[in-house]
Amino acid sequence: MKTNSRDIAVIVKLIQDTRQKKLVWAKYNKCFLDVSQSPITSSAILFNPVDGVYITSYKDRFFQVYKTSSPVLEEYVLQLSGRNSKRVDKEFDDSASIKDLYLAILEQENGLDSFLDDFLKN
Repeated sequence: MKTNSRDIAVIVKLIQDTRQKKLVWAKYNKCFLDVSQSPITSSAILFNPVDGVYITSYKDRFFQVYKTSSPVLEEYVLQLSGRNSKRVDKEFDDSASIKDLYLAILEQENGLDSFLDDFLKN
């Protein structure tokens, strides 16, 4: 299934806000998320995410993103909760934009962007 333009616009906005530090993503363990561990739950996680699950909130909803990998498939998953809910309401179709978002989150987490900013100033 092809990602629609509205979904891509949402993902691009998430990337921009992450890079500008307007959104902060919390990292959860590699283990399966359940109601006691996370603000959003998904039965779609069949095996452990590669680097954990990253979650952020926007108004009364949550976004979660993670990477799964198997010998035959690598996939980036972005999900959105319902309003005032811990249940996944929407799963975005896998796209290069989700991978870009995931990489932006990793940059934020590892502080690589601040390192590069300092490097470029000198």
